[in-house]
Amino acid sequence: MIIKSKLLVPPLLKGGISRKHLFENFIDAKLGLICAPAGYGKSTAIAEWAKQQEHLAWFSIDRSDDNASQFCNYFIHAINQITGISCPASLEMTKQNNNLDLVNLFTLLLDELSEINTPLCFVLDNYHYIKDESIHQGLAFFIKHMPLHWKLVIASRTPPPISVSYLRIKQQLFEINQEKLAFSAAETDEFFAKNTNFLRDPKEQEALQVNVEGWPTALQLVLMLSKDSLTFNECAQQIGKSNHVYLWDYLEEEVFLTLNPKLQGILLNIAPLNRVDASIVNELCDIQDGQAQLELLKEHGAFIVPVDNQQESFTFHSFFKSFLLHKSKSIPGFKYDDKKIAQLWLAREEVAEALPHVLKIQDEQLVLTFLQEAGWKLFHDGHLNSLEQCFDLIKQTVWVYPELILLKVWMLQSRHQGYKIAPLIKKAEKVFQSVPE
Repeated sequence: MIIKSKLLVPPLLKGGISRKHLFENFIDAKLGLICAPAGYGKSTAIAEWAKQQEHLAWFSIDRSDDNASQFCNYFIHAINQITGISCPASLEMTKQNNNLDLVNLFTLLLDELSEINTPLCFVLDNYHYIKDESIHQGLAFFIKHMPLHWKLVIASRTPPPISVSYLRIKQQLFEINQEKLAFSAAETDEFFAKNTNFLRDPKEQEALQVNVEGWPTALQLVLMLSKDSLTFNECAQQIGKSNHVYLWDYLEEEVFLTLNPKLQGILLNIAPLNRVDASIVNELCDIQDGQAQLELLKEHGAFIVPVDNQQESFTFHSFFKSFLLHKSKSIPGFKYDDKKIAQLWLAREEVAEALPHVLKIQDEQLVLTFLQEAGWKLFHDGHLNSLEQCFDLIKQTVWVYPELILLKVWMLQSRHQGYKIAPLIKKAEKVFQSVPE
């Protein structure tokens, strides 16, 4: 049985904007890889391109298609629906063989279509559901041997485990990632201008686009919830801070719940950090395979991205981080260990990373240790407000440490609060004179 809707190009979203420019360079390439996390408009962008193609097969994959027979049955049916295309022998092979050899099947398919001179296009949407290695290998064979005037487009939340290096070298690979799919400021303005009939605050709109990093789903939610200028501003602020139940529900269902419990736990534990690496994950989550788990999170499209080209440190998209922090509050007994996090960063001499956790925990001894180890670095790096917050937290204890009093003097001088320096020094002199030798 075939669900025919899975073989149809999905309709374009009402009120969507044209993004044809994304496919401008998809000319000579055989394979197009469209990879981005949930909600980046992969299917919509491809559908707009697909509607301009004369001979196209579309297959929307779901979890049930993760076996060779099911996958090939739909794929061959999709191709057979192209006007003027017929591949009866390939269809018959998928019906009669539950233990398909995909190389044999695709060899037969390529032979059946060898006389077709018209350009053919194939789209595999939601390919991230495919885990069966035999499908990956079979598809790699198909891509390698299909004619140059054919095109295959794969849309996935994660890069498919198919060897494509030879295509990249031959300039036959076309790629669109989340950075390209994210709405620019101009596209955001075009989107809202097309779909609203009220004035929008340019600053609120700009802040929204920056806060959600151009994520199309967040912009769509704001549009759906906005009735006028006032509600637009309110929704833009809420969605921009990942502080709305609709956004939470989406991220819960489409991202968080698709992960196994171990990955869910890791995400919740590392959510307060601005960046993480394998060592931090191992220590904070009490595991030994931190690097592998970070790679898995990246492969699952969990809105975690490399900080640099080495892909050793990772960071979250801001809206997903906000969701995780919200999620943690709903779990009974769950609590972040800011003291442990601060100590981990201090051990690495990462002052900027440790600072917010030191301030949050408000542990006087930890603040003292922090000031003694990193106070001067904080001063030289210009974090004067944070430095003052630290001094506020240690209260009277500062008088026991002459080096910290000197640091405070320099801080006051740099903040142009010289009028506070003389009383401070005078009090310090009294304190030290009263201390027995």
